[in-house]
Amino acid sequence: MSRLRIIYAILLVMILVTVVPTIISNLLLTRILRDELETQERKYQTRTVVTLAEEVRNHITRYRQQIDKIADAVSMGAEANPTADIFQYMATSGRVGKYYDEDKLYKTILILDSTGKMVGLKLPSLPASARA
Repeated sequence: MSRLRIIYAILLVMILVTVVPTIISNLLLTRILRDELETQERKYQTRTVVTLAEEVRNHITRYRQQIDKIADAVSMGAEANPTADIFQYMATSGRVGKYYDEDKLYKTILILDSTGKMVGLKLPSLPASARA
């Protein structure tokens, strides 16, 4: 009987010596890895936000440049022929369509003529249903 007690005591000590450190190291490593994962996620999200902000800034810059080009074309046309309705000419001539072809994100471009009526520009790659 005393032999069995000694064997059980040794077995219990061996289990405690092997299992307890394993549990402790597992808990510590889990905490460390969780912190590292959170740090990596923050870095990834920051990079993603910066990239998206740059893309938005580039789109806005490109649209401003295109609007400036259209405004320059309208003002040059008005200077060239001050008696003509430049907005009607721009709407029917299709000259603004080239700016649409440069960036397919334009769905439609509308301008107001001298009477305040909205005039749709003829954009060649739009179907008739989309222009109406």
